[in-house]
Amino acid sequence: GLSAAYHLQREGISCTIFDDREEPGGMLRYGVVELALPRSVLDKEIAQIQRLGVVFRQHERIGRDMMLAQLLETFDAVFLGIGDAAAGDIEALGFDPKHVPLHVNQNTYQTDIPKVFAGGDARRRLRLTARSLGDGKDSAVSIARFLKGELLTGSPRQFNSRMGKLEPEELAQMVGNAAEISDRIQPLDRHKGLD
Repeated sequence: GLSAAYHLQREGISCTIFDDREEPGGMLRYGVVELALPRSVLDKEIAQIQRLGVVFRQHERIGRDMMLAQLLETFDAVFLGIGDAAAGDIEALGFDPKHVPLHVNQNTYQTDIPKVFAGGDARRRLRLTARSLGDGKDSAVSIARFLKGELLTGSPRQFNSRMGKLEPEELAQMVGNAAEISDRIQPLDRHKGLD
C-alpha cells in the first residue's frame, strides 16, 4: 500500500491509506523484524510519503469500520495491500461471495471488480517484502492508466538476460553443446606487452 501510494501520489493522484494499527507501515512495521528493517528507516520513508501528500487514516479497518462498497462510492480506485490476510479477511472486506477467492490479473493487478486492484499477499502469498513493494509500483502504473481511461497492459518488462540456477540435466546439455576449448576464441590480453 505504501509503495502504490508513493508512486501514485508522484503522478499527481491523491491517495488515502487505511490502516487498523496505531502507526502506519502495515506488515513492514508489524511483520518484519527490526533487525531486517530498522524502524528509524521505515519512519523516514513513511515521512517522505506523508510529505508527498498521502493521507493516513489509522485505526480504520476495512471490513469493520468501512466496507468495500463504501470505498468504491468514495474513491475512483481501490488498492488492496492487506499484507498477511487470514482466512475470511477477503470476505470481511465486503466482497460478493462470487469474487472470493480474490482473482487478480497477474499483469495488471486488477481484480474481478474493475475499480479494485490488489498486490502483495493479496495477490500471491509469497511473504516477500521486495516483491510486495514491486507489486505496489506496478499496481500504480495500472491504476494510473485505469483512471486516465487507458487500456490496461501492465508495467513494461525490461529485458533481463540473467539466468537462474540450472538443473543438472540442463547444465550437462549446455556443456555438451559448447565448443571444444581449442575451438574457442580467446580474449585479447590488453596488458600483454605493456611491461
